[in-house]
Amino acid sequence: RDHIDGLEYLRSGVELATRGFHTRLSGYQYRALVDFRAVTDTDGLWGQLADHLAGRGAPDLEMARRRLVVGADLALVRQWMDPEILAWLEASVPQPPDFTVAAEDPDQESDKPPVDLPDDLTRTTGDLRELARLEIPKGLGRRSRGDLQAMMDSLPGSRIPQAVYLRSVLRKVSGPWTGSSGSPKTADIDLEPDDLPLVLEDMGSLLREWTGHDYAGSSTALLTEILANASTEITDLGLGRVQWFGHFAERDRVRRFLGFNEHEGVTWLNREALESLLTAMVVCGLTAPSRPRLASLLDGRAIIVETAEKAGYAVEKLQHLLTGK
Repeated sequence: RDHIDGLEYLRSGVELATRGFHTRLSGYQYRALVDFRAVTDTDGLWGQLADHLAGRGAPDLEMARRRLVVGADLALVRQWMDPEILAWLEASVPQPPDFTVAAEDPDQESDKPPVDLPDDLTRTTGDLRELARLEIPKGLGRRSRGDLQAMMDSLPGSRIPQAVYLRSVLRKVSGPWTGSSGSPKTADIDLEPDDLPLVLEDMGSLLREWTGHDYAGSSTALLTEILANASTEITDLGLGRVQWFGHFAERDRVRRFLGFNEHEGVTWLNREALESLLTAMVVCGLTAPSRPRLASLLDGRAIIVETAEKAGYAVEKLQHLLTGK
């Protein structure tokens, strides 16, 4: 392992015996190689990996070796996350004025995803498209109507539809959510929970490619992972409950997404990030197989947003107001 760049390097014993150890260095560049270890190539995979890397480093050689074993399954999951689908979703979630139902049926061909998907993922894309034709239930209050309008107006270009769709993709792979209440059955792919980092690595890479920006891609990937682990919280939000948010905000990934920062002994969060996260959770509820009451989703979101504003976006005060502790 190179202590400077953190990457691990693989060389065969034959190469070392015949050619010695070699590396490329630019001017003023240096390496500090540590943690040497020997691996026995019992199945030929280490040799395949060495040929594939051709002298390049990898963050984790064990995971890189595992990628060779489950490469076909990872390729299938990457197909479900194809940037062409993400771009298609961005163009297919327009916002008609006042949530009126379209006068004519949309072109059926345009409703079809550009890449072949499993039936459940196709349904998810269809549910996201239907948001553009959302009808306001009778009896929805004026404030809730205004909140819904503002929320839907923010969707185009927000990358929230893509995060909600990718959440469904992640939950088809074995992970922390496997076997949890309401989680879908694992897809017919031979991926284990320990393979999830490989899927997340691919997702982050594809999102950075699609957005063309490291921060935007990483932020969307982080939101997707948060949503994939938030089924219970989304259910609670759909029941109008809000106390859960105090503990939810303590999760490392949530803290990162909300931009926690400390100033003068007080921890603060980012308002825009909070509203985006809650909007994404509402969209997850609106596209769930068993959909909660829209009014309850909006009420739960509004209470958290208003409480955060009352707390001045100070985290500890927000948690106290929500939980009473």
